[in-house]
Amino acid sequence: MVLPTNSPTAFCKAFIERELKSNRQGHIWMTYWPVMERMIERADELTLAFNELIKKFGYSDKFDGALTHLNPYY
Repeated sequence: MVLPTNSPTAFCKAFIERELKSNRQGHIWMTYWPVMERMIERADELTLAFNELIKKFGYSDKFDGALTHLNPYY
């Protein structure tokens, strides 16, 4: 899944959605699921924080250039 780079909020929201999906499929980090769900729901309220993250790290994705089609979670 290629993450959108048109806005920090769209990028971070898609990143969290993908991580949540992966965590659910792997049955890991279950205590984080509600927090991630709330972050997705309230992404518009987190715009300033997401802007700071993108300013600091850019639109970096751990799967850029990776063979994600080989991973069943993506």
